Amino acid sequence: MKKVLLSVSFLGLSLATLFAQGSQEVTYKNIGSPLPEIRIAEENGRIHTNKDLKGDRGSLLIMFNPTCDHCVVMGKTICENAEKFKGVPIAFMAGPNLMSYLGFFFQETNLRNCPSVVVGVDSINAANQLFLFNSLPQINIYDKNQKLVKVFSGDVPVDSLTYYLKP
Repeated sequence: MKKVLLSVSFLGLSLATLFAQGSQEVTYKNIGSPLPEIRIAEENGRIHTNKDLKGDRGSLLIMFNPTCDHCVVMGKTICENAEKFKGVPIAFMAGPNLMSYLGFFFQETNLRNCPSVVVGVDSINAANQLFLFNSLPQINIYDKNQKLVKVFSGDVPVDSLTYYLKP
């Protein structure tokens, strides 16, 4: 009887483990995780996807709120240091309901004069898979294979960002 109970217990544990493994959702928040599918819609209707965030030195995906002071400072910083990010795709991705605030963000940051920087809204809720809910902006740095290398939240010096963007 003990052998039967032990066998049934082991079988139950094995099935529970297999079920749990099969139902695990892929996480995109851990270092080494791939960039999930993204679609960033600009004010003009242009859509940017993962292929637009592929660069030989890596890429930056910045989740932001257009009216957030820290986010505005990061936008200004990126624009003022554009030469340090040459060849690095950079995308600012706001929540889907914030499209009407992008004009304010452009006015405050001068990012319209940085054509290599994409600024738009998340059109497929990718931020739900990426955002750590710490503080804004959240800057995800991806390598040339679009694997997550580093995540920063809040104010970040330019040198800290460029350190992870390998030539």
